[in-house]
Amino acid sequence: MSINIIDIGGCVGLYIEESLKKYKEKINHIYCFEPHHANYNFLKEKYKNINNVSIFNFAISNYVGNSKFYKKGNNINEYDKVGNPGSSLNLDKRNVNPRVFDVVKVNTLSFFLKENNLINTKFEEVKIDAEGSEYDILENIINDKLYLNFEKIFIEDHTRKIPNLYKKRKEFVKRIKSLKIQNKFFIARGVDWVRTNLKFLDIDTYIEIEKHNNVNINTKVYDLFIKLRNKIYY
Repeated sequence: MSINIIDIGGCVGLYIEESLKKYKEKINHIYCFEPHHANYNFLKEKYKNINNVSIFNFAISNYVGNSKFYKKGNNINEYDKVGNPGSSLNLDKRNVNPRVFDVVKVNTLSFFLKENNLINTKFEEVKIDAEGSEYDILENIINDKLYLNFEKIFIEDHTRKIPNLYKKRKEFVKRIKSLKIQNKFFIARGVDWVRTNLKFLDIDTYIEIEKHNNVNINTKVYDLFIKLRNKIYY
């Protein structure tokens, strides 16, 4: 058995570590994407002697081009530190600074796979921790039928931090159910992508837990917060 894995949002490589431990010699290749420069440089150094791990310094979304990548942090010492886990292409993410950003390269997953002759490659796991771009990435996966070669797709859902993602998530769930592929998708609830700390839940179960816990963000209040934040910064 030869296993390939895609890691979108590698940070400092915890998912890579867990994958190498879990599958060991069965790993054929791990493809990791990390747009944060400090994290990328850390990963390149960390895995420089491991031939079956490739690290790429660009973001994944539903378009090809360049974009502002807004940094998470409260001061200059936090923005570019190794391990910064929350920077985002999405300006509406509540814990990013709209004035502090890099301009980064952005690709679609399908573009990358075609460019690297991987479009027909089977992948055991695709992990998406994209800080608000998850449903844009999933749109590309569905539109280009990449899911046909993906066994399991693990997602970190950021709707609590970006309420305007609720509509995108609702549309995503509707589409995967209509295609009868919902058994491929799992929401991750846990810490830092370490499998021993994770609880993977199917989409429906995750949404029901949210309802049970009364997770209901007032989008009007949130929109006001974003406007005030941007007014303060600008």
